[in-house]
Amino acid sequence: MLTTPCVLAESIEEFCLTQDIPAYMEDEISKINTPTRSTEVFPPIIINLNTAEKLYSLKGYKEKLILRDELGKQLSVVNVPQYFLLDTGGGIEDIKLSKNGWLFIDGEYIDYVAQVNLKVTPPIITPPIELSELTNTECLPLAWIFGCMKNEGTYSQTLDRIFISNSSGSFFNWYLPSSFEIIEGKVKPLPVELKNIRRSWKRFSSSQDIIFRPIPSLKGIVFEDGITGEALFYDGNHVTSIFKPSKSNELKEKTLWWVITGAIKWEPFLIEKSPFLKVWSGKKKSYFRITSELKTIPLSLQNTFRIKKIPQLDYIFFLDIHNNTVSIEINHTLRTLFFASTPLHIGSIKYIGNQANNAIILEVSNMKTSDYNIYYIVHRSKSKYCIATLDLDKPIIFELKNKKITIK
Repeated sequence: MLTTPCVLAESIEEFCLTQDIPAYMEDEISKINTPTRSTEVFPPIIINLNTAEKLYSLKGYKEKLILRDELGKQLSVVNVPQYFLLDTGGGIEDIKLSKNGWLFIDGEYIDYVAQVNLKVTPPIITPPIELSELTNTECLPLAWIFGCMKNEGTYSQTLDRIFISNSSGSFFNWYLPSSFEIIEGKVKPLPVELKNIRRSWKRFSSSQDIIFRPIPSLKGIVFEDGITGEALFYDGNHVTSIFKPSKSNELKEKTLWWVITGAIKWEPFLIEKSPFLKVWSGKKKSYFRITSELKTIPLSLQNTFRIKKIPQLDYIFFLDIHNNTVSIEINHTLRTLFFASTPLHIGSIKYIGNQANNAIILEVSNMKTSDYNIYYIVHRSKSKYCIATLDLDKPIIFELKNKKITIK
């Protein structure tokens, strides 16, 4: 039995449309308008280390791990060299600490693991170990020409482990790709169903990243089979197929891609609450909701959609950029909330804010001119200047009247 996805914390009618910038959102909107970006090739990565007594910080910068106390005093430095062939001086791209105190150091050329002892003060970091030492598979000089891949790891926060792609053995002097998972410093082969999972070459390196998408609410991740295009869900113990291209599709189209998508990709809790499967073959697109039973329910979506969500609601906003509509899903059926009549166009939909204070931004533009209006979907209690309340039975229509963008 499938559960309906729209059990609401609050009704959609509690939200309204306004052009007035909510006062509590001004800082968030300014961040969108003035994004910041580090000019460093390898900007510092900092994580907190909590012990029973004190708080410490661990900074990954260039080829070093730097431990500091809460006052900023440097306590120790651990070297993590980065090099590939004649190229030296790479840097640390990311650091992740597992629940059991294992540290994953994602380097530009070489990945490491180390153990952090948080039971002592200050914490002690064991000497980092290259992933190739753990798996006993190290490329000989220039062996990358014959397909030997350096050991490259990808950390999954959902399963709290590292997935590693490397080469094992050889076939007529050609190295064969293989994949493992590292749990608390121990190497374990992946299930046989995952032997052909898709990888991507890492820039300027003889290594490959394993590609997967997390679904935290289902406590697992999804891989793509690089040969069949099958979507494979893995919970750390079992593999379940949630999508498999038909033979007819495979013959008609040389490639069939799939991606896990959510309300906002870069908002993990939205992906966690609303996992979807988008499948496209050539120009044909199909959309599915992934249920807690690992079943896929098709949605009546045919065009390119952008998806956003307000945390208080289990409703998801679908922007159809071809038909100029914004809809929500109720019992796996789309209900239209907004529509833009020609020559107007709903060009973008964005989410800003946090669990308590948030808004969805709509940009409605005139395709014949450069004119546009910005609208905000907010809770009615947050704005004194609502121009329309969201209504499932009465969609809001954007139209051009006297050369001005208005609503009907």
